Amino acid sequence: MGLLGIAFALLTPNLWALSDLGLKFCLKKESWWKILVLAQLFGGIFMLAVSLLAGENLSFPIEWIGWVILLSLIALVATAAYYRAMDEREMALASPICNSWGIVTILLGVLFLGEAVNPMQWAAILLIMGGVFAISLKKGAKLEFDISLAHAVVSMLFWGMFFFLLKLPGEVVGAAFIIAIAKLLTGTLIFPMLSRKGISIRDTALSSIALIALMGALDAGGFLAYLLAINELPLYLVAPIASAVPVLGVLLGVLVLKERPGRLQALGIVCAIAGTIILAL
Repeated sequence: MGLLGIAFALLTPNLWALSDLGLKFCLKKESWWKILVLAQLFGGIFMLAVSLLAGENLSFPIEWIGWVILLSLIALVATAAYYRAMDEREMALASPICNSWGIVTILLGVLFLGEAVNPMQWAAILLIMGGVFAISLKKGAKLEFDISLAHAVVSMLFWGMFFFLLKLPGEVVGAAFIIAIAKLLTGTLIFPMLSRKGISIRDTALSSIALIALMGALDAGGFLAYLLAINELPLYLVAPIASAVPVLGVLLGVLVLKERPGRLQALGIVCAIAGTIILAL
């Protein structure tokens, strides 16, 4: 198994978890609408620079334009639902559900790409996903399906579809370029909502802009690491490792945000880490 691919796969959740932490700090100062627009534009510019430096094909064959537009719209829904869920719920609950998209990606890969998963890998996947679910349950809390949970589930489903559909056109057009377009399009299409919500970017403090820019770069860096990982390893190995963001998210919540996980969360962390190690063997 490619050690380089494993390294990139493990780097992915670290970058995304740090981006999530930055988002929670930003949400204390700014509207999630503003953060969404700025972070996606900054991240899109970052990925566009990567695409140019990598010499990717920036021309769109006619037959792939529809795919790129579809991917961009899926990413828009997934991103907007994710930011909304993170704004409405604590990181320890929203992040695990949103980042369970690996289940969707894996199932689509098995169904449509014929990728094989052996019993040990299935067990590891179940450990990770079970751990993610356990992490989302706080002591004494009930998991109720309200609107904020619906946003998290929508984000999970659409991110799963996005990462599955990304592989095919990404081999022709360039995956980094597609992600850049998706991010830039998301920021551009959401931008008019700022005016409707009475939100102005002009009054944003430079410190907030710097933090949002860093958050956008970390998020884009996670995508880049993911792309490099799937070039070395099959989807069914990369997706569960990449979607283990909540494991790190809970640790960051404890160390930085001073959150205190309950027993179920602690058990979930152990299960998710164990599953990740099994997949990496």
